[in-house]
Amino acid sequence: MEYLADGVIIMHHPRHKSLRYRAIEILKMRGAKQSEKLCPFELLDGFGVKVYPNEEIFYKLKEKE
Repeated sequence: MEYLADGVIIMHHPRHKSLRYRAIEILKMRGAKQSEKLCPFELLDGFGVKVYPNEEIFYKLKEKE
């Protein structure tokens, strides 16, 4: 059904060593130019989704408390 959609966004949850990371990938977005790489993102309370397009997927995370 992807051919019917104007946009296809895939959210990944890859693991690197013992940590899991969130990454987002835009496969297609009709009428817009998009990055062709996996970008890390965060889900923030009161804000929503924050994407880091200039970072690599396996960026250094803050220690979880």
